[in-house]
Amino acid sequence: MKRCVCFLLALIIFSLGSLGTGVPCDPSVYAATTKAAAKQSAVEATMRKGFEDFETRIEFVKKVDKYTKEKFDAFYDEIIAVHDRLMTEKSYFYVEDHITFDDSYSHNDEFHVFLIKRYICSKKDYKTYKAKFDKALKKVGDGTDKNWTDVQKAAYLHDRLISNTKYLKNGSSRYTATPYSALVDKKALCTGYSRAYAVLLGEVGIEAQLVSNKDHEWDLVKLGGRWYHVDCTYDDCDTFESGLEYPYNVGHEHFLKSDAALIKHTAYEPAGLATSSRFDKMDWSTYSPFAFYGKGIIYYDGQAVKVYDTSKNKVTRLFSAKDKWDMVWREYHGRSWTDHHRYREGGHVHIVQHGGGIYYNLAHGVYRYDPKTGKIDTVYTNARSDSMIVSIYVSNGALYGTFCDREFKEKDYVIGKI
Repeated sequence: MKRCVCFLLALIIFSLGSLGTGVPCDPSVYAATTKAAAKQSAVEATMRKGFEDFETRIEFVKKVDKYTKEKFDAFYDEIIAVHDRLMTEKSYFYVEDHITFDDSYSHNDEFHVFLIKRYICSKKDYKTYKAKFDKALKKVGDGTDKNWTDVQKAAYLHDRLISNTKYLKNGSSRYTATPYSALVDKKALCTGYSRAYAVLLGEVGIEAQLVSNKDHEWDLVKLGGRWYHVDCTYDDCDTFESGLEYPYNVGHEHFLKSDAALIKHTAYEPAGLATSSRFDKMDWSTYSPFAFYGKGIIYYDGQAVKVYDTSKNKVTRLFSAKDKWDMVWREYHGRSWTDHHRYREGGHVHIVQHGGGIYYNLAHGVYRYDPKTGKIDTVYTNARSDSMIVSIYVSNGALYGTFCDREFKEKDYVIGKI
């Protein structure tokens, strides 16, 4: 994610990262929040009003007793920090993320800084866009349990956002850097993912900040007083898989990581916030989404299905989920094609939670695990020798299986009503 910050006074162009937390504020009730705004800094009050009036050139003025470069730079830093904090709020879903300063100057005892902003809609169309955004936000966020721990909520929203959103490698739409793009259009660049995740977390009372370098942006999430990195873009398994479209595949390789675990992530320079390594060695970085039971997160580690007790910080193995698939690819040699076989251990196991049961698939069957009794029942047996089950999902009260043949062609079938 690249941000352009233009200082015409200094004739310098450079990129800046972001850091922020969220406190909801709706433009439609701005007039009623005048007293609250009085407690805000002058920069924050000016920026909020500028966003809410859809100003494309917001002027910030600061009186000083004496000009120094350090004071001028500090004024810019304050504007950027406030901007990035507001970008995590759901109220400003319509504000583009890019920061551009134009024609800023110092005159006598005053600093004048001009922030250039773009919006995905006009003030006239705001209510229409807001209605669509609120509906999509609720739909993606639905399913969280108020009795869950914050770790469970963060995990659930991580998986829901990724399943809802497609990464745009060459994002040409102006919507791609907003929460609106991720939640309504269901397609976004990294900034759309990170801002949408921060908004979703804010809805369940979890604090989040945006963190970035010159090319990419993700989130810092605060759980139990500790900060952790979460990169939903990189955990979207379709993001960097050429030609593969598995909307129900969700990775967790970049979920709740420390600075130390993420230090090489797209040239990241750690800020020293995410010092806890509590989740660094969790073995949940597979394609399978999470399921939830009690205070636990149920996941697949490639060999077995396990449950992580979020309240006790303890992992328990539930049962084995291991089998082989015969993977075939073809190579052309001169005048003939040659088949090559490779056995893959573990297969593509997907976990689906529905009606109190945990459903999962192996290559040749679908099973239901009852967390209360520990009993496993066979739901479906795949008798076809020419294809394997690579994922399962629930839609409109039916359980679907995605079948992959030996040439990697896929087709979805209804396995049964549940």
